[in-house]
Amino acid sequence: MISKENKIRINANGNLENITIGLLEGTTTEELIKSKYPLANIQYFQGVTGRLRGIQNFLQGKIDTFASDGILLIGEIIKQEGIEPGLFLTNYSLVPKVPLTCDYYGMIIPKNDPQWQNLVNSVIQSQEFKQVLRNWFGVLFDNKIIAEEFCQG
Repeated sequence: MISKENKIRINANGNLENITIGLLEGTTTEELIKSKYPLANIQYFQGVTGRLRGIQNFLQGKIDTFASDGILLIGEIIKQEGIEPGLFLTNYSLVPKVPLTCDYYGMIIPKNDPQWQNLVNSVIQSQEFKQVLRNWFGVLFDNKIIAEEFCQG
């Protein structure tokens, strides 16, 4: 994630030399960023408040960017800034447009309950659910679609 002001200065296709990237220590994102951008300066954030503190440092300009799961970054910015989801893209950008990796989330449901599993799957796959997400999250939902298409294609 980068701020609007850093959009020209930070090129995700470059080597990010002299760019300070905030990372959660011990994550797959840390491994990926360190291998993809070995010339970048890394600042680590740890523990259950790591993302919160990383975003605070990003918002205060103490680091240039913070790398983590896109949806979690968006949620934390919206929470800390107190902004509407649609305004996120006015001030910030997720770069690159497509995800660096295609790691998926899982959901824990009760064992041996196929009826519940079928209900959950049908809701997740329904057009009504997608419309609710689009209504709630606007353009952020469109970013989710871009990522899904990239990872499936």
